[in-house]
Amino acid sequence: MKVSLSLRPGFSLVEVMVVIAIIGILASLITIALTRTETVALSTQCLANERQILNGWLIYAADHEGQFAGPDTNRNPDIDWMKSFGDNLGPGNVELESAIREGSMFPYLGDISIYRSPQDNTTHIRTYSINSFLGEGEGSDWGGPPGWVVGTVARIRHPARLIAVLPENDHRGHNINGWGVDIGGGGVWIDKLATFNPGCINFGYMDGHVETYQWVGESPSVSYDIEHAFNLPQTNVYFPGPDYEFVHRRVFDGRTLEDL
Repeated sequence: MKVSLSLRPGFSLVEVMVVIAIIGILASLITIALTRTETVALSTQCLANERQILNGWLIYAADHEGQFAGPDTNRNPDIDWMKSFGDNLGPGNVELESAIREGSMFPYLGDISIYRSPQDNTTHIRTYSINSFLGEGEGSDWGGPPGWVVGTVARIRHPARLIAVLPENDHRGHNINGWGVDIGGGGVWIDKLATFNPGCINFGYMDGHVETYQWVGESPSVSYDIEHAFNLPQTNVYFPGPDYEFVHRRVFDGRTLEDL
């Protein structure tokens, strides 16, 4: 009996390499998509945290005849939203949970996790800082009129244009006191904003709304971008430009010195 064998052609090396390349490209695209999805999800949770802090901030004021909590962390112990001093700081000037629990705002928030952004890549237990001009604190020392602060709900003229809470990344162990820019400094960021959210940052406003602001990025006077400046080791950064102007007009109740 005669048996006839027929050989079926297999894949060539080139065809195998093309298939492997296509699989690699698809895997890369899926990884990029998943990374972007995760970034958006974490940013959304960060915005939710800011909204909760804002709600608690306003409820506190309602319970105290319109007076805000203190935006600092170690200047006015009776009202400051954080008590970050003494036994509430660990080695290396690191905040402990007690700094949050003993702050004036904790009864209104009740959850330590709200104080930290899920995007925060530091070891800090707290990410968010409060605008120093919202209460008695450092704000009036940074170029504002002597003694001028918002202080109470009644003094706010433009709540939708007044940044109240934002992510900060102070390199001194924790986010010390409130956050601010030098109102008369023409580009001096007294405290640096966090760069955890690539290319943008989340702001919470006094009327309760939150937004993600996209950095314009480049200063007219230097070649590097603003996120590079915020990651330099020094505390103060001179970085004028449209980003500074945007924030400048939103930390001082929508005003500049020329408006007062």
